[in-house]
Amino acid sequence: DSVIPLFYTREPDGIPERWVEMVRHTLAILGPKVLASRMVRDYTNELYVPAAISFAAATADGYLAAKALTTYRARVGAAWSAVSIAGIDDDSESGGESLHLTAQVDLGGLDPDEVKVEAVRRAGG
Repeated sequence: DSVIPLFYTREPDGIPERWVEMVRHTLAILGPKVLASRMVRDYTNELYVPAAISFAAATADGYLAAKALTTYRARVGAAWSAVSIAGIDDDSESGGESLHLTAQVDLGGLDPDEVKVEAVRRAGG
């Protein structure tokens, strides 16, 4: 609502001075945040460098880490259909903030250190 009147309110020479002032102010404030050099630096530091480090780790020692990850994923994928929750015991007090659960889980042949059990609690439930 405030931008439109600034654009259409023009000086005798036809220039919307207040709108131009607003644009200059915006560029002065936001300009440094949208510089291409900053974006390239951010992409490099936040994406490309970590990806290069991960690639180096995965391919070191004849791709040892990549092979281990592939083996692990295949193992979990093959066993996953046999993983099931056999039961849940709720030892929590009604209405309390803490939730104390015990889950009986059939790991389907996976090792306990390969599985993480999580619970989601609905608000009000």
